[in-house]
Amino acid sequence: MHKYIKIEFANKDISAVDRYEDIYNAVKSIELVVFSRHDIRLQRPSIHGNYVVMEATMPDTEYLPIGKYLRGVADYLLKNNRSFYEKYITRKRLLVYTEIPCLSTTISHDTKSSSEDYDYEFKYRIIYEIMNLLECKDDISKKKLASITRIIEQRQE
Repeated sequence: MHKYIKIEFANKDISAVDRYEDIYNAVKSIELVVFSRHDIRLQRPSIHGNYVVMEATMPDTEYLPIGKYLRGVADYLLKNNRSFYEKYITRKRLLVYTEIPCLSTTISHDTKSSSEDYDYEFKYRIIYEIMNLLECKDDISKKKLASITRIIEQRQE
């Protein structure tokens, strides 16, 4: 199962995008521990617009709250720079993890979902992938975007 998680600070006075490097290093430091203990693979976070988004791959289960597995991110931030982050703790929380449901998909043969739900999730996953391509500056990404643009232009004719 793939989940896309938006990471933001509980206190709105600070932006996750502004502190991206710290969050990136925190995720990097906990990813091996989370994988070895819980079989959850964390991808490195990336910036999408005004948000920091991370992909997590985990075993198929009915409900798996991701927040408790990501506590190490906030712990890392507080451990390495307590004097800075301590003033942003709100109701005993530094970070808030929100699953982005339209991007999260379950690839399972047991799941019984209508084709409309699949189409909806598929479309948002494609949008997410295009957003990733737009951020890349390499030749391969530019060629993929050019192909997508040609297909869209052909459909409009």
